Parts: sequence; structure tokens; C-alpha cells
Amino acid sequence: MSTRINYKVVCECGHIGEISIKENDQPYSSNWEQYSLQDLKGESFSTTQNLGWNEVFVKMNITCPKCGKALTEQNLPKK
Repeated sequence: MSTRINYKVVCECGHIGEISIKENDQPYSSNWEQYSLQDLKGESFSTTQNLGWNEVFVKMNITCPKCGKALTEQNLPKK
């Protein structure tokens, strides 16, 4: 079984997309995470490592489909 979590990403132009993370939540099994994008441009990937947001944004090369601006962890809304 796996858990899905979505995080909003907001561009300065007002466009909103999401980073979707699917992670393994099986007890006694190895850790893995799958990262994908919704309404944003970039690359999906899977990993068995725990990554920080900066590493995720670099690895995914996320850009806004509306204005083309490169997005960073600064585009995650503050909670």
C-alpha cells in the first residue's frame, strides 16, 4: 500500500500546480518515493533516499507552463 500527498506550488504569475508524492507505507519494507507533477512542467522520478525540497526541485527541473519561469522551493506556500 502507498500514501499520496500533494503540495501546491505557486508561480509569481499566479499559476498554481502541484507536486505529487507517492510513498511506500508498508511496515518492514524498504523506503521509496515517487515524485510527479500536475499542471507544471518538469521531470518525474523515483528514489529510495530522503530528499529535501531543494534537491527535489533541482532533480525535477520544475517550470511554470504559463510563463516559463523556473520554480524553486520558495514557490511552496508558507503554512
